[in-house]
Amino acid sequence: MKTIVIREGSSAYLTALAPTIETVIHNVQETNEPVILIQDDKPIVAVIPIKDYERFNRWREQEISTRQVANEGFERERAAFNRLKPELLKTHNGLYVAIHDERVMDTDSNDRELAKRTYAKNLFPVYIGLVSVEPQVVEIDSPEEVWDVSL
Repeated sequence: MKTIVIREGSSAYLTALAPTIETVIHNVQETNEPVILIQDDKPIVAVIPIKDYERFNRWREQEISTRQVANEGFERERAAFNRLKPELLKTHNGLYVAIHDERVMDTDSNDRELAKRTYAKNLFPVYIGLVSVEPQVVEIDSPEEVWDVSL
C-alpha cells in the first residue's frame, strides 16, 4: 500500500511535489492497491480499486441486513418477556429468564450463568430479563462499537 503525504502551502516547490488526482488514480489502477493520503501525520482518505469498493459495499449491505434482523429478533423476544411477565411474576419472581422463540427456555438466579448456558445452546436471539415488579437497572462498563462507514 502506498501512502502520499499532503502538505499545506502554496509555494511552487510544494505544488510541484504534490501528485495530481490523475496520478493517484493511475497508481491505484495500475497496482490494484490502495493509496492512502496523509495530512498532518493522519490518514485522511483512501483511494481504493473499484473492485474493493464494490466488495465493501456488498459486505456493508449484508452487515446492515444482518444487524437489522438480529435487532428485530431481540425486540420480539423482549416484547414476549413483557407480554409473559404477569404470569412469570407468579411462577418465576426474582429469577432471571431466557426468552427464545417467545417462550421461556431456561431460568436461573444468576444472570451470567443463565447467559453462559443459553449461549452454549446457540439460542439466538435471546432476551434475558429479571422477573420482578420493580424495573431492573443495570450499569455495565462496556466498550462501544462505533460504525461510521458512510461514504
